[in-house]
Amino acid sequence: MSDGYAIKIKESDKIKISPFPTIANLKQWNTDTYTSVLAASGRSDSLVVTWLRKAEDPGVTFEQLGNTLMELITLDQKFSHALIGVCKGEFHRMVSLLHEARMQKESVPLAGPQILRMILEHFRTTQSMTTYNTVLDLGRIPWKGDQELQSWWNELNNILGEICDEVKDQTLVDILLSYFDMSPSLTNEARVFRRLDLGDASRTW
Repeated sequence: MSDGYAIKIKESDKIKISPFPTIANLKQWNTDTYTSVLAASGRSDSLVVTWLRKAEDPGVTFEQLGNTLMELITLDQKFSHALIGVCKGEFHRMVSLLHEARMQKESVPLAGPQILRMILEHFRTTQSMTTYNTVLDLGRIPWKGDQELQSWWNELNNILGEICDEVKDQTLVDILLSYFDMSPSLTNEARVFRRLDLGDASRTW
């Protein structure tokens, strides 16, 4: 209530969600999704954002994400429908099966935050496998001698691409040292590095 009048909330008829994300644009896609749902809600309070953030909270179970507040029921139904609409391929099939199962068991669709959690978890798994395979690829770069040092360095950076921050620093250190040990001009650099104290700020890849 405000000055004796109820605040009228006008909710949009539907929610527009950007096409299914990729690893590269997942963060921006998630932000855009929050913005779209918030705009469609017609609300000016923090209820919607708090509700959406639960999808990223590991302390909230998948089942708990399905418990939607009465004030957000219609918004949730639109959000769920919009998310299912952008899912593709086998992932779409998996979401649809869970959606149908919940409809049959509880007579309610999957909640929007539940589907959002599935999308985020899908990409976390994909990113982990990408990082794992990248580390394997780094260890397979052929050493062609000091005369091809620049070529080797370019290939290493090309393989790392955008996932450098996902690989543990010590893993990168170990890979680099294994190559330095094969180089007459860099062997001494490797020795000096290994003598550094573990807490030395220079002891990074």
